[in-house]
Formats: sequence, C-alpha cells, structure tokens
Amino acid sequence: MTGTVVFRPEDGSFRFEAGPIFHNFVLADEINRAPAKVQSALLESMGERQVTAGNTSHPLPKLFLVMATQNPIEHEGTYPLPEAQLDRFLMHVSVGYPDSQAERRILRLVRDEEGERTGDAFAAISQERIFEARREVHDVHVSSALEEYLVQLVLATREPEPYGDDLARWIEWG
Repeated sequence: MTGTVVFRPEDGSFRFEAGPIFHNFVLADEINRAPAKVQSALLESMGERQVTAGNTSHPLPKLFLVMATQNPIEHEGTYPLPEAQLDRFLMHVSVGYPDSQAERRILRLVRDEEGERTGDAFAAISQERIFEARREVHDVHVSSALEEYLVQLVLATREPEPYGDDLARWIEWG
C-alpha cells in the first residue's frame, strides 16, 4: 500500500517505488479487515500527510483524501480500529439498506453501466480550483468570540461531565 524500496541491479542502487497511497483519493475498503501494519500506514498518511519507508519519509500529494468503509456485521478476521485512527476521520456515516425505489434505481444503474449507457457525467474540477476554494475558506473572518465558542465545544466533547448529564449522554468521543 505504501510502496517499497526496490534494488536496481544495473547500478547497485535502491529506489523507492510509490504505492497506491500516493494518489489524491484513496478508498480503503473494509479497513477493519486490514492488518495493523496497514492501519498504521493509513494513520501516518492521514495524520502526518507522509509515508515512511525504510529510513525515508515521502510527502503525499497536497490534495489527499482517504475514505474508508468498515463492515460492522461480521467481526471474524477483523481488527478493531484504535481511537487514534478513528480521530483522523471527519465523520462516521452508517449506511442501512436502500428502500424499494432506491433498489430499482440501483438495478437500472447497473444495467446502464453493463450496456455502456451512461447518464450525465459530472464536470471535472481541477486541483487548482480545489486549492482556490480552500484558500477562500481560510480567508473567512472568524471573530474571537466564535473561536472561543468552538474551542469550548471541542473541549466539551473531550470532557463532557462538567457540562452536565445531557451533554455527556449525547457525546461518545471527541
């Protein structure tokens, strides 16, 4: 996943060959089935935006996003995700079974894909446009009162008890 150092016999050197983690968008399917070493590599990439192979750290692309799925149904052969890794994800979305209308749309979509008929494609967005949007977000003025409110909200998610039973009941982890 991260890549490996490859020996080059023609000149006696070693060269790093980047793995799939070096893409802009990484989908880690059923992450809870990944061994601890893979989870650790994902943790480093998400937290530090780099990958270490041997004694060398390699930076990841500026535009880097990891989405992961986990299968909560069968736990045999799974590895629980440590809180430090769960903390790297922006959100946890539980997806249930689709209703009958959605099932029909899925069937049509699969038939259309198999028949190589496609609907309207989304317009591609350049990386520069994404970076431009990031800069605009960072330029939004936030008052010191709002900053203080956000800090207090974050602190309340980590230690909900001082804020009362109602808050502690709704918050699992920071």
